[in-house]
Amino acid sequence: MDIATGTRITVRNEDFLVTEVRKNHDDTHIIEAEGISELVRGKRFVFDTRSDQQIQILDPENTRLQADHETGYRQTKLFLESQFRNAYSTSHKITLAHKCAFDLAHYQLTPTLKGWIVRGLSICDVSGRGRLFIRSRSRSCIGGGGSV
Repeated sequence: MDIATGTRITVRNEDFLVTEVRKNHDDTHIIEAEGISELVRGKRFVFDTRSDQQIQILDPENTRLQADHETGYRQTKLFLESQFRNAYSTSHKITLAHKCAFDLAHYQLTPTLKGWIVRGLSICDVSGRGRLFIRSRSRSCIGGGGSV
């Protein structure tokens, strides 16, 4: 079985992204993967090819592209926006702060940037109502704050 890190697979009707492949003692493989379909998204799984024999490799060559006939390519924009928002940021720069409900001034961004670099934290308004939350880089909410 030729599965490499980064390969997308389907197991038990769910999609996964392979994060590591190790050879087992009996020439089968141990596959570590992260869920990417709706039911298993963000969860980590370990599959043994000895017991999970219905592993299907998703080949990009078999991908069918579909035209977006909506006005202004709305479906495509929605898909791309959701992909960007679900992707982890690897930058040490603030990425969405300029779209918040305040006039942009650099002194407002400095504390957030320092918190991100030193502690791996970000301050977010996830509700859209001015309630601030502190999140870790793993995207789990670790606290809530008052409104601004």
